[in-house]
Amino acid sequence: MSRLAWFPFFPDDYLGGTNAFACAEHGAYLMLLLMQWASKDLQAVPDNPTELAHLLRRERLTPKVRAKFTSITIDGHKYLRNQRLAREWANAQHITDTRRSAAQKRWAKNAHAYAKAHANGNAKHGANGHAKGMTSTTTSTTTKKIGITREA
Repeated sequence: MSRLAWFPFFPDDYLGGTNAFACAEHGAYLMLLLMQWASKDLQAVPDNPTELAHLLRRERLTPKVRAKFTSITIDGHKYLRNQRLAREWANAQHITDTRRSAAQKRWAKNAHAYAKAHANGNAKHGANGHAKGMTSTTTSTTTKKIGITREA
C-alpha cells in the first residue's frame, strides 16, 4: 500500500469525543491515531504496555484513551485499533486509488494520441516543445532596496 499524505480530521467529532480528556491524554490519543495512520494497511498499533509507554513517553494508557481503541489479534500478535480511523483510512485509500487510476488512464490516452500524432507527422509542436511559430521569452524583475531611517 502507498503512503497516504493526508489525514482527515473532524474537529467537532474529536472535541465531542475527547472533552473529558486531560492535556496529556489528548497528546497520547493523537499520537496513537497518528501511529495507526502511519502503520498503513495494518491500521493498528501494538497492544504492548512496555512498547506503548516508550512510544507515548508515558507510564501507561489511561482508561479514557484506551476505551477509544478495540483489541484485535493479527498473526498471533495483539494490537489496538481505532475503528473510526480504520474506516477513514480505507476511504482515503479508495479515493487515492480511484484518482491514481483516472490519472493513469488520462496519461495513457494522452500518450497514445501524442505518439500517433508524431508517427503520422502531424505533431503540433516543434522540437522545443512550443507550438510552431511561437518562441520562448524570459521576463526578469528587479527589486530595489529602499533604505528607511528612523528619526529619534
